[in-house]
Order: sequence, then C-alpha cells, then structure tokens
Amino acid sequence: MKQVQIKYGGSPAAPRVNEDSFYPNIDDTYTEFTYYGDRLAIHTKQQTLGIKRWTNLPSGRQGMAIYGNKLFRMSAASSSTTHYVYSIGDGGTLTEVGSFTCSTSGHSNALQFAPTVEGSNAYPYLYVSDTDGSCVVLQIAADYSATQVQKITVSTGWQVLIGDDGYIWAVAGGGTSLRFIRYRKVPVSEGSTVALTASDILEEMVVEEKFDSDLYTFQGAKFKFGKAWLPIGTDGAGKKRALFVYDLAERRTLANIDLSQLNVEFEDCDFWDNALIIACYEANTYILRF
Repeated sequence: MKQVQIKYGGSPAAPRVNEDSFYPNIDDTYTEFTYYGDRLAIHTKQQTLGIKRWTNLPSGRQGMAIYGNKLFRMSAASSSTTHYVYSIGDGGTLTEVGSFTCSTSGHSNALQFAPTVEGSNAYPYLYVSDTDGSCVVLQIAADYSATQVQKITVSTGWQVLIGDDGYIWAVAGGGTSLRFIRYRKVPVSEGSTVALTASDILEEMVVEEKFDSDLYTFQGAKFKFGKAWLPIGTDGAGKKRALFVYDLAERRTLANIDLSQLNVEFEDCDFWDNALIIACYEANTYILRF
C-alpha cells in the first residue's frame, strides 16, 4: 500500500506519542495517507489521519447517514427505487436489516439525521438533500418505513441539510467560490412545505479557494462538530478526489485533503465510532481515523 504524505496549511502535527491513550482503536493498517495540518480531531487528540478500506456496500447508491449502529443508504431516484438499512457490528461488519421506499421525488444526494429524536419517534427525522436547493424530511418508523413530513426549499443553495446544531445549512456556488449559508431552524410542525428566503439567512461564509468545475465534483455533505465535511470527486483520470473540511465557527478552511489516489466516485460521508466513513458509488467504502 502506497503511503503519501500530504501537507495542507497549519503547522506539522505533534508526534504520535502515547498514541493508544489518545485513540485506542487506531492501528498500523491505517497507512494509506498521512495528513499534517490543522487539527481535525472529533473526540480525540489524534492529528494524523489514517485511511483504509472499511467494508463493501452494494454499488450504485447515493446518500448515506448513520444513527447509532444503523447505516441508511438511499438510491439515486428517491421514489422509484428501494433504499436500505444496515446494522453495523463489531469491527464495522454490515448486515442488511431492512429496506424502505418513499414517495419523495428527486435525487437522494446527501442525508443527515436531525440532532435529536422528537416525541415517540423511533429515529430522528432524516433530511434528504437534492441538488436543486431543496431537501425533504422523512420520518423513519421502527420497521424502517419512511413517510415524508416536510419539504424545505431555500432561496440560495445547492445542497440543503440540517446541521447537528439544528439549523438548516446550504452549500452554494462552485467554480471560483463556495458558500456556506446558515438559515434559521425549521420545526417539522411549521408545515409540509417551507420556503426559506433571504430574510431567513442568519449568516453566510465564502470560501476563498477556487474549485475548478472540470476537476471538482461536489457530492455529499455533513454539518457536524462545527464543521462542514464534503467528500469531493468522481472516478477517472484527471479528476480531483478529496475531503474538504471547513470550520464553520472560525470561518476558515481546515483541510482540502487530496485523495485522488482512490479512483472512485465519492457519494456521501458520516461518522461512526469516532471515525469518518466515506461511501462511494462503487462498492468501496473507506474509514478515516483522525
């Protein structure tokens, strides 16, 4: 396995001293990439990034979200396809435990669960972002059946999801700019259709980096731990594959980690066991430890 050292901003990471006390689950197989830069840690002091193949999922699927030990993976066309639920076992093994269909139309580009479970619901509401400035909100029952309870559209935005802070976030732009927009909170009780306008914007952040549309293809997204996590890229020679991390509190780019060595199409990401899981259009799935 080729080891590549990636440098991006910041100062060199601290030596991996007494590593087990920082992250007991990390092991020497996470050697495909090494990242030195600003601290990306979620719950630990570990700074060095390790990545390896995690497990396989069926190919041809899009958005992914994880709640507890359940992984939800949706197919491209929300209303005309079947979506699947897996149980994550010890060591990251996946077992299919259910499936569901839903009436929502559009593209299941990115998924994110709401930060809390409301009332007697079995799961938090699941937000499903299209790429047209809208997302639908699904209520997931204990048997994994799904019911659309709300649709949210925004005045400016490409990807639209709830953050773990409860606000609605949108990603807009591309090409020479990228913007993160925080809209107000939208309770499900507000109605089945909610259109957010410029008056609902609480703050807006502009990324100064240039994202060449010929190289960058933005895929899924997560708004967690005060950061935006964006897996970028499609397969093929000359395409940019990366993990882009933006600090929403400090309003600055933390990392743009080149993962072009992985010739896959990234689709979405989420967190499990203090690690980031990146799901691909292909069967490949990767786990990143920080």
